[in-house]
Amino acid sequence: MAGDLRTDVGNLARQPFDLSLAPPRSDDTREFVYVSDLPAGWCGIERAGGRERIIFEFPLEVLPFCWLFMAFGGWRDYYTVVLEPCTNMPKDLGAALAAGQCARLDAGGTLDCAVTVRVETDSV
Repeated sequence: MAGDLRTDVGNLARQPFDLSLAPPRSDDTREFVYVSDLPAGWCGIERAGGRERIIFEFPLEVLPFCWLFMAFGGWRDYYTVVLEPCTNMPKDLGAALAAGQCARLDAGGTLDCAVTVRVETDSV
């Protein structure tokens, strides 16, 4: 993913965290990364070795941020990674509103946009 990366919840000691490595569940950690200033309307995750990836394509004017949540045993004992294009940063809506970094939807309003999800596998 390109853009401006910030880590938040989970890395309370603010230590460097290599996003390309998944620690064992026994590490009991979690990371929450925000990405802003995306150069284009897409984000993705690629498996180490570069053969498999999932890519989200979306309208940048509607979804200007991405979240990357990684739980390695440190949240409800889950071991997972979640990537999500989103309308606000940070995840706390009050903080995002105060920062002027969230979408607004009036009562009765709608928001329509298309998100394309591609799963790719390179042949060996």
